[in-house]
Amino acid sequence: LAAGVTTVFLSPGSSRVVSGRGAVVKTAGASRETRTLRADAGLVAGIGESVLSPPPLNEPPIEPDATTAPLQPWRRQFPVTRAGSLMLLRQLFDGGRVGTEIRIGADSAGDLEAAMALAKERGVRAVLVGGRDANAVLPALKQSGLPVVLTWPLAPGRVNAAMDVEVSKSMLAARRNAALLSEAGVPFALAPGAEASLADLLFVAASAAREGLAVDKAVAAVTSQAATILGVADRVGSLEPGRDADLVLLSGPPADPRTFVLTTVVDGSVVWERKGTGRTVVVRAAQVHIGDGRVLAPGEVAFENGKVVEVGPAVGVPPGARFIDLPGGSVVPGLIDAFSHAGLAGEGGRPAGDLSTAVTVAKGLSGSDPSFALLASHGVTTALAAPSGGGRVNGRACLVKTAGDDMTKRVIDDDAALVVRLRGDRDIAAAVKELDDLLKKAKEYRDSLDKYEKDKKEYDVWRKAKDEEDAKKKAAEAAKPKEEPKKDEPKKEEPKKDEPKPEAGKEEKPPEKKDEKPAEKPPEKPADKPPEKPTDKPAEKPVEKLAEDKEEPKKPKVDETLAGYIPALSRKAPVFVQARTVEEIRAALTLLDGEWKMRVVLVGADDARRMTAAIEKAKAGVIASAVAMTEEKGRPVNLLRELSMTGLPAAIGSDSWLGGAELRDVLAYAVARGFSPSAALRMATGDAAKLLGAEARIGTIAAGKDADLVLFTGEPFGPASRISAVFVDGEEVPLDAK
Repeated sequence: LAAGVTTVFLSPGSSRVVSGRGAVVKTAGASRETRTLRADAGLVAGIGESVLSPPPLNEPPIEPDATTAPLQPWRRQFPVTRAGSLMLLRQLFDGGRVGTEIRIGADSAGDLEAAMALAKERGVRAVLVGGRDANAVLPALKQSGLPVVLTWPLAPGRVNAAMDVEVSKSMLAARRNAALLSEAGVPFALAPGAEASLADLLFVAASAAREGLAVDKAVAAVTSQAATILGVADRVGSLEPGRDADLVLLSGPPADPRTFVLTTVVDGSVVWERKGTGRTVVVRAAQVHIGDGRVLAPGEVAFENGKVVEVGPAVGVPPGARFIDLPGGSVVPGLIDAFSHAGLAGEGGRPAGDLSTAVTVAKGLSGSDPSFALLASHGVTTALAAPSGGGRVNGRACLVKTAGDDMTKRVIDDDAALVVRLRGDRDIAAAVKELDDLLKKAKEYRDSLDKYEKDKKEYDVWRKAKDEEDAKKKAAEAAKPKEEPKKDEPKKEEPKKDEPKPEAGKEEKPPEKKDEKPAEKPPEKPADKPPEKPTDKPAEKPVEKLAEDKEEPKKPKVDETLAGYIPALSRKAPVFVQARTVEEIRAALTLLDGEWKMRVVLVGADDARRMTAAIEKAKAGVIASAVAMTEEKGRPVNLLRELSMTGLPAAIGSDSWLGGAELRDVLAYAVARGFSPSAALRMATGDAAKLLGAEARIGTIAAGKDADLVLFTGEPFGPASRISAVFVDGEEVPLDAK
């Protein structure tokens, strides 16, 4: 049922000359009686290779006994030759089976000829099954008038090569048999081979079509023509009044090998229905806009787990995939508002003011901010959330998705840009000096941090060496041998009582000892030690150089406001400078690119088209204001088209809390006034992602990138085209009901 097969011929087998009697039944139904179309659909026989090795026979006795009825060994079943098979079939027909319909399995040219001869000789209604070498006996088949059930020679999905070259050639050539039989006018049906499954029936028909069989003939071979050969064409096989309501709904053209069954109906009841239970979503549309100028027409996009899996004219379809069909519609990458204030609502719903540079706006974003839901429902899936306010430096912007449950996962870049303002100042020189002074203070702070890091690193090296030296000294002291304690001197003997005491003032001479040698002088030590052998060990750093104490450097006082400038000063993040006029743009480039060597992006730079050379030299980008048209000296000017024609890296930003929802309308108006639709789409997708440094994740539809997609009922900027669905990270977001 999952393969759309509603009726089958049940065969008792094919390994014997006569295997039994077949039947035609439905694969679903209320009862056995309602499902049975033909209880006896004829004998199943064979004369080909499949019957030459029948299974062995064993006839066990009802009551085995070792003496009277012992178990006998297996014995071979006959016949095992083609001649023997034909002889047996003739005997069966001679025995009263004349008139019986018979399905004869035959593949080789000789077997097919023998089967046709037997059917003609005995006058039986025969169906030839197999037909591998039908291409070799086409005239005889046409003359016989016998129908053929062609079994597909190869098992789908695996190599089927035989051990014999000629057999392999015959199998490969047999793929053309259906087309050849159709051209010859031989009635035939298609069936999977013995090694295949009924689930492959539609694939077999598509394969025959690829080999030259007309598509309508391929469909008939598994529907109406098959029903005629089975003798049940009055009930099934075609969609006509009075026939059984057995229907199959397909996902695409029958001959497309990727087509699969959506719904199967038997006797008017849905008996099987494909459920989109898988994680993969496949969008099929008349146009798929990649986001870099390329368009697939038609095209398909598959995504799962929040990422694009594949994009192309036709993508793979795993089981259980959910389908979205846009036969006249289009798919584009999620739109990007390159300069907005989304997510930063203040009191009364107004955008928040100056957040300073102490923290990025990512810290202040609210996932429940109504601007996010509004932007997402109008196709804007990513926005640069920039702080607003009247200060010279507004703060640090972040790049964020407009939908998602976890705000921390929605943030693509939490420190995407430093936002400064020169726009609207009458005294440009004073504004530049103010900004320059702020940058100098920030640089001094950065330099103090760099000096501290350098000094701290040197101190840590010295401290480690000093600690090692002190440890060595301590170990050396501990390793010195301890002095042995002095032995006790012998006590002076007291004079004996009966010995006379020496007279006062007279010294007593010690008694002379005989044979006492004079004491030898100790050997003199050599003045210089012999030179020590050289070793491979490097000379240790003299202790004197480590002896002087060093004071650990003190870390500068933390200034979070000045620290916020460091990513931009180090070129890790760009500076988004709001500058509109030629004077403002020139001042911004001179200061930020010329003097400070920072990465510059000009925001709302309407006059950028007049400064192309300077902007190109600075390698700066431009975020256009959301104004499509203006008038100069009575002449209408398409600002977005003019900017696009300069070739400068460009995007578009609403500079608004909620205005991103109108970006598509602004671009559509520019397109209506001469702007290229392709360039307009790139400005809000692929080009914007590059300018924001996020092209690895968003901006274009490509495998591995975030599944941020907008689905339209028509072309992206078509007058009657509307958004039918929006996906952010593969999750569909609610559309604005209004």
